[in-house]
Amino acid sequence: MGHYCRWCENDPLLIAYHDKEWGQREDDDQRLFEAMCLELFQSGLSWKTVLHKRDSIRKAFRHFELEKVATMNEQDVERLLKDSGIIRHRKKIEATIQNSRNVVRLQREFGSFREWIESLPNDVEAKAAKISEMFTYMGPITAKSFLEATGFIPIEHDKQCHLFEGKSLQIKPIGKADRGEVQQFFHQHWGSPEMVLSTGVFHCERLPGFLYRNKRGEIIGLITYVTHEKRSIEIISFDSVKEGKGIGTSLLQAVEAKAIEQQVRQIEVITTNDNLHALGFYQKRGYQLKELVVNGVEKARQLKPSIPRKSADGIPIRDELKLVKTMR
Repeated sequence: MGHYCRWCENDPLLIAYHDKEWGQREDDDQRLFEAMCLELFQSGLSWKTVLHKRDSIRKAFRHFELEKVATMNEQDVERLLKDSGIIRHRKKIEATIQNSRNVVRLQREFGSFREWIESLPNDVEAKAAKISEMFTYMGPITAKSFLEATGFIPIEHDKQCHLFEGKSLQIKPIGKADRGEVQQFFHQHWGSPEMVLSTGVFHCERLPGFLYRNKRGEIIGLITYVTHEKRSIEIISFDSVKEGKGIGTSLLQAVEAKAIEQQVRQIEVITTNDNLHALGFYQKRGYQLKELVVNGVEKARQLKPSIPRKSADGIPIRDELKLVKTMR
């Protein structure tokens, strides 16, 4: 048996959740609602109790389909209080139904539950406080657990856990002492620190930004940007060595926090027509397509001939797409 966080208790169900779900970024509203409800039911109990009743709770609450849960009534509450397969707690059951209605309302107002969460302050305590204000039976500690479970804020594994990466796994602004290492990172992962876009030629190793280190002190995530007066912040480079760990999201949130600090209203980012992963990533985090620069990459290629002509999937790399997020 491997080494895991203490709360896993060598329970196969807890271990599977720990390794495959906990802290993983979740963007689907139905699964976000389920995660919130499970945290709500866990309040005052062990996570083991909740996870072993998870299938029964899912069934009882119509697989957490929001519109269906929102129509549940007092008769459903009385029926569920007799269901031995779930946690029979009146206030938690009623809170689940009420919270589904709140989520449906947020979907109509913000487009999705996820987008509402993305609109909250970047400060963890402030974010948790807003969730507590919006939802019933979601105190700040429960709200923080929900944010951790769904990858909106970083999680910390116990030191003996095989996934432990230590407190050194933190975001920090790029400083003077980091410049040589940052330049090496670009050479290793990009071939060169020079970035050529339709908006200009940038030497990324000189730009402001944020980096993310692992427990060995290695850079495993990096983002750089430029500020266009008070008009906008433009992300120039963005790279995460490890996928699905929330590193990219955390780096993006650091730039968004910087925009708020500088009272900049918009964040812009340019990607290419072949980069379907980046297009999905940004749009899931509130960025909208604003502009298509036809043959934008062709123009950049005149300055930097080494830019590939085709992606690994064989898609011709020709156009630039600009995405924008307006900070609330």
